[in-house]
Amino acid sequence: MLIFAKTPLIQGFAACAPLIMAVGAQNAFVIKQGLKGEHLFLTATLCVVFDALLISLGVSSVGWFIIANPKLATTFKIAGALFLVGYALKSWVSAWSIQGMDINPSNSPSSRWPTILTLLAFTFLNPHTYVDTLLLIGSLGAQFPAEEHLAFILGAVLASGLWFYSLTYGAQFLTPYFKHWRTWQILDIIIGIIMMALALNLIWPLLG
Repeated sequence: MLIFAKTPLIQGFAACAPLIMAVGAQNAFVIKQGLKGEHLFLTATLCVVFDALLISLGVSSVGWFIIANPKLATTFKIAGALFLVGYALKSWVSAWSIQGMDINPSNSPSSRWPTILTLLAFTFLNPHTYVDTLLLIGSLGAQFPAEEHLAFILGAVLASGLWFYSLTYGAQFLTPYFKHWRTWQILDIIIGIIMMALALNLIWPLLG
């Protein structure tokens, strides 16, 4: 059993699982997509694909360039903070608008492109994503022999897939609790607070 637990596949799964389960901007967006019932498969799949790409780069050490380049890292932090502030304001405006109180958004589903572009921003404008996938998970995977890298990556991607598909489709079970517009309003306010806190966390070290 101990030998099995030390295999790169299990190690990859164990390294990725706790990091992706942390409350963050991407997870908040995925939950809302699940509650709205919009583009569920696309949302979950893109999250997993982006994770797979970044983890692969981290394990191969290619992604270390982004982490090691201070100017590039600062640019990502500023861009990410601005995006999060914008999304927070959008959530708060939505909380008080008729659109934000719509409990049947599936009657007029939005285009796929807003979902794609939002997930791209949440993934590639968030420095924490690079730290988690490229630096933390990547450095753990890079310690294995080259021939075991693929198994480690597969384990990490398996954890990512299990989490995002469960989160996206599982959120639908909470839909009955969101029949009332007030619940949607509270959710939008909370999401806005989370986004603003994450933006402050990104930009605060640059102000010191």
